[in-house]
Amino acid sequence: MERITMMIILGIIIVIGLIVAIMSARARRKEGRKPNYKAFFIIGITWIPIGIATQNYVFMVVGLAFMILGFTKKKEWKNQPKWEDLSPAEKKIKLALIIFLSLILILGVVFYFIAGN
Repeated sequence: MERITMMIILGIIIVIGLIVAIMSARARRKEGRKPNYKAFFIIGITWIPIGIATQNYVFMVVGLAFMILGFTKKKEWKNQPKWEDLSPAEKKIKLALIIFLSLILILGVVFYFIAGN
């Protein structure tokens, strides 16, 4: 494809994305839902090392902005139930998720080092 065609397609995708984001924000305001600032903080903490590792400093700056936004609104973080307060079914689900994500992380590190050799 020609460069101009690619730019037009990219522009259309960006405009559609902005329209969806604006509509979503308006719907949230009507419902009265507040943002989860703890999630912003976690996203920020995750994006900073990703930006550094990939040398994509936009990720790092946006991650820093998310982290600062989440941390400044720490009083509004939604309280998560403690482990003792969870039902046995919820404990099983969380434990399975932790084990699954840990295995994916370990496999990712192993494959990274295998591919490097």
